[in-house]
Amino acid sequence: MDTVDSVVLGVNSTKWSTVDELFKRVDVNKFDFISSVRRLIYFKGLLLTKEKKEVNQKSLISKVKR
Repeated sequence: MDTVDSVVLGVNSTKWSTVDELFKRVDVNKFDFISSVRRLIYFKGLLLTKEKKEVNQKSLISKVKR
């Protein structure tokens, strides 16, 4: 789990990107990748999403600026 989270954070930046665009840059199971994105948004607070609905492949996400 932590390794997939690290991969997701590594390919993401503070600019808005779709989940699908980011997934195409890595060699990870798609289910694990999307699960990690959701975990980083809802539980860890390290990613943001523009939409209020469920996160999917077309959702725009970015890193939290710190």
